Amino acid sequence: MAHLEEFTTYKQTLMQALCTNENIVDLLKLDGDSESITGREMRYKRIFPYNYVPLTTERATTFICFSVVAPRVKSGVISTLKLIVWVFTHQNLMKTRDGMRTDLLVSEIDKILNGSNKYGLGRVELQSCDIMQVPCEGYVGLCSVYTVDEYNRGCTTR
Repeated sequence: MAHLEEFTTYKQTLMQALCTNENIVDLLKLDGDSESITGREMRYKRIFPYNYVPLTTERATTFICFSVVAPRVKSGVISTLKLIVWVFTHQNLMKTRDGMRTDLLVSEIDKILNGSNKYGLGRVELQSCDIMQVPCEGYVGLCSVYTVDEYNRGCTTR
Protein backbone atom coordinates (compact mmCIF):
# COMPACT_ATOMS: atom_id res chain seq x y z
CA MET A 1 0.00 0.00 0.00
CA ALA A 2 1.13 3.57 -0.44
CA HIS A 3 0.23 7.24 -0.51
CA LEU A 4 -1.39 6.99 2.92
CA GLU A 5 -4.12 4.59 1.76
CA GLU A 6 -3.24 2.44 4.76
CA PHE A 7 -4.77 5.03 7.13
CA THR A 8 -8.26 3.93 6.10
CA THR A 9 -7.42 0.24 5.85
CA TYR A 10 -5.74 0.06 9.24
CA LYS A 11 -8.53 1.99 10.92
CA GLN A 12 -11.11 -0.41 9.49
CA THR A 13 -9.06 -3.41 10.63
CA LEU A 14 -8.61 -2.02 14.15
CA MET A 15 -12.28 -0.99 14.43
CA GLN A 16 -13.30 -4.54 13.52
CA ALA A 17 -10.89 -6.03 16.08
CA LEU A 18 -12.10 -3.73 18.88
CA CYS A 19 -15.79 -4.25 18.14
CA THR A 20 -15.51 -8.03 18.10
CA ASN A 21 -13.46 -8.39 21.29
CA GLU A 22 -15.85 -9.53 24.04
CA ASN A 23 -13.68 -8.23 26.87
CA ILE A 24 -13.49 -4.77 25.32
CA VAL A 25 -17.22 -4.67 24.61
CA ASP A 26 -17.99 -5.73 28.20
CA LEU A 27 -15.70 -3.01 29.59
CA LEU A 28 -17.46 -0.39 27.45
CA LYS A 29 -20.95 -1.42 28.57
CA LEU A 30 -22.75 0.85 31.02
CA ASP A 31 -25.28 0.04 33.69
CA GLY A 32 -28.61 0.12 31.96
CA ASP A 33 -27.23 -1.05 28.60
CA SER A 34 -28.94 -4.05 27.11
CA GLU A 35 -27.00 -7.25 27.74
CA SER A 36 -27.26 -7.89 24.03
CA ILE A 37 -25.58 -4.61 22.97
CA THR A 38 -22.86 -5.42 20.48
CA GLY A 39 -19.53 -3.88 19.64
CA ARG A 40 -20.92 -2.94 16.24
CA GLU A 41 -23.52 -0.79 18.02
CA MET A 42 -20.69 0.98 19.89
CA ARG A 43 -19.11 2.30 16.67
CA TYR A 44 -19.21 6.08 16.71
CA LYS A 45 -20.88 6.01 20.11
CA ARG A 46 -18.05 4.69 22.30
CA ILE A 47 -15.41 3.63 19.75
CA PHE A 48 -14.14 6.27 17.33
CA PRO A 49 -11.52 6.05 14.55
CA TYR A 50 -10.38 9.60 15.32
CA ASN A 51 -9.55 11.68 18.37
CA TYR A 52 -13.05 12.30 19.69
CA VAL A 53 -13.66 14.38 22.80
CA PRO A 54 -17.24 14.64 24.01
CA LEU A 55 -18.11 18.23 24.87
CA THR A 56 -20.90 17.07 27.13
CA THR A 57 -22.28 13.69 28.05
CA GLU A 58 -25.56 12.91 29.71
CA ARG A 59 -24.08 10.06 31.71
CA ALA A 60 -20.66 8.78 32.66
CA THR A 61 -19.19 6.80 29.77
CA THR A 62 -16.02 5.06 28.61
CA PHE A 63 -14.48 5.76 25.20
CA ILE A 64 -11.83 4.30 22.91
CA CYS A 65 -10.48 6.51 20.15
CA PHE A 66 -7.68 5.77 17.73
CA SER A 67 -5.88 7.21 14.75
CA VAL A 68 -3.08 6.48 12.32
CA VAL A 69 -0.45 9.09 11.43
CA ALA A 70 2.85 9.14 9.54
CA PRO A 71 5.19 11.34 11.60
CA ARG A 72 8.40 10.07 10.04
CA VAL A 73 9.45 9.13 6.54
CA LYS A 74 12.55 6.95 6.59
CA SER A 75 13.15 7.03 2.84
CA GLY A 76 11.41 7.19 -0.49
CA VAL A 77 10.47 3.57 0.08
CA ILE A 78 9.68 3.22 3.82
CA SER A 79 7.73 5.41 6.25
CA THR A 80 7.00 4.86 9.93
CA LEU A 81 3.36 4.89 10.95
CA LYS A 82 2.03 5.52 14.43
CA LEU A 83 -1.14 3.89 15.66
CA ILE A 84 -2.36 6.02 18.55
CA VAL A 85 -5.05 4.75 20.92
CA TRP A 86 -6.77 6.89 23.53
CA VAL A 87 -8.81 5.22 26.28
CA PHE A 88 -10.69 7.36 28.74
CA THR A 89 -13.49 6.95 31.19
CA HIS A 90 -15.40 8.93 33.76
CA GLN A 91 -13.74 8.64 37.15
CA ASN A 92 -16.93 7.12 38.60
CA LEU A 93 -16.53 4.16 36.22
CA MET A 94 -12.80 3.63 36.74
CA LYS A 95 -12.96 0.86 39.36
CA THR A 96 -14.14 -2.59 38.30
CA ARG A 97 -14.02 -5.89 40.17
CA ASP A 98 -10.98 -6.87 38.06
CA GLY A 99 -9.02 -3.61 38.27
CA MET A 100 -8.98 -0.13 36.78
CA ARG A 101 -11.13 0.09 33.64
CA THR A 102 -8.56 2.04 31.59
CA ASP A 103 -5.78 -0.41 32.54
CA LEU A 104 -7.91 -3.38 31.52
CA LEU A 105 -8.86 -1.77 28.21
CA VAL A 106 -5.30 -0.81 27.22
CA SER A 107 -4.21 -4.34 28.11
CA GLU A 108 -6.86 -5.85 25.81
CA ILE A 109 -5.96 -3.43 23.03
CA ASP A 110 -2.28 -4.28 23.48
CA LYS A 111 -3.12 -7.95 22.95
CA ILE A 112 -4.62 -6.97 19.59
CA LEU A 113 -1.87 -4.64 18.39
CA ASN A 114 1.48 -5.43 20.03
CA GLY A 115 3.35 -7.87 17.78
CA SER A 116 0.56 -7.99 15.19
CA ASN A 117 1.50 -8.37 11.54
CA LYS A 118 -1.89 -7.13 10.27
CA TYR A 119 -0.63 -3.57 9.98
CA GLY A 120 2.33 -2.53 7.85
CA LEU A 121 5.60 -4.36 7.21
CA GLY A 122 6.77 -6.53 10.06
CA ARG A 123 5.25 -6.37 13.50
CA VAL A 124 3.58 -3.56 15.41
CA GLU A 125 5.62 -2.39 18.41
CA LEU A 126 4.42 -0.61 21.55
CA GLN A 127 6.36 2.63 22.02
CA SER A 128 4.61 4.11 25.04
CA CYS A 129 1.55 4.05 27.24
CA ASP A 130 1.10 7.19 29.29
CA ILE A 131 -1.45 9.24 31.20
CA MET A 132 -3.43 11.57 28.97
CA GLN A 133 -5.05 14.84 29.84
CA VAL A 134 -8.73 14.57 28.98
CA PRO A 135 -10.30 17.98 28.32
CA CYS A 136 -13.61 16.77 29.70
CA GLU A 137 -14.30 17.30 33.40
CA GLY A 138 -14.30 14.14 35.50
CA TYR A 139 -12.60 11.96 32.87
CA VAL A 140 -9.22 10.23 33.11
CA GLY A 141 -7.37 8.22 30.53
CA LEU A 142 -4.35 6.58 28.95
CA CYS A 143 -2.73 7.02 25.55
CA SER A 144 -0.87 4.13 23.88
CA VAL A 145 1.40 4.67 20.90
CA TYR A 146 2.47 1.89 18.54
CA THR A 147 4.74 2.05 15.50
CA VAL A 148 5.07 -0.01 12.34
CA ASP A 149 6.89 0.51 9.06
CA GLU A 150 5.00 0.73 5.78
CA TYR A 151 5.76 1.36 2.13
CA ASN A 152 6.06 5.06 1.38
CA ARG A 153 5.10 4.88 -2.28
CA GLY A 154 3.39 2.49 -4.65
CA CYS A 155 5.22 -0.79 -4.75
CA THR A 156 4.37 -3.83 -6.80
CA THR A 157 6.36 -6.31 -4.69
CA ARG A 158 3.56 -6.89 -2.24
